[in-house]
Amino acid sequence: MPRITEVIETPMNPAEAYNFVADFAQIEDWDPSVESARPTDHAAIGVGKRYDIVVKFAGQRTRMAYEIVEFAFPTRLTLRGTSRTNVVTDTITFASCNGGTRITWHLDVSLRGGLSILNTALYPLVKRPLSKLGKDAMDGLAVRLGGTRIRGQLAP
Repeated sequence: MPRITEVIETPMNPAEAYNFVADFAQIEDWDPSVESARPTDHAAIGVGKRYDIVVKFAGQRTRMAYEIVEFAFPTRLTLRGTSRTNVVTDTITFASCNGGTRITWHLDVSLRGGLSILNTALYPLVKRPLSKLGKDAMDGLAVRLGGTRIRGQLAP
């Protein structure tokens, strides 16, 4: 399945931008594909913090269990989301740029288990909707952080 790469720039410094994005319960405020996002525990934000996310994609609602799997403040954050049928890995990097921060967001999507043999075959069917999902999410994040979406890219 594909990998989406999106880049935005914000006037926020890397620590501020990182802290905002790492609080994944806020994703529903800026990502229109996210219907709800709730922490599932009282742990501090860091490795092991978990969230219950409901995503709308291709006319379907999908419940995903998300977990922070890498927390390298203030430069790199990785979350992994799983549902019945797929695994999503969000790898986000934060770099100083033009007095603010450049955020590069990589989203890798793959089918789970026996369905994984369909990853390549399904790519043409999900290419356009996934591109739109990435663009809409990063447009929302850019607006929320007072920044600008720089570019997006979808690769198999």
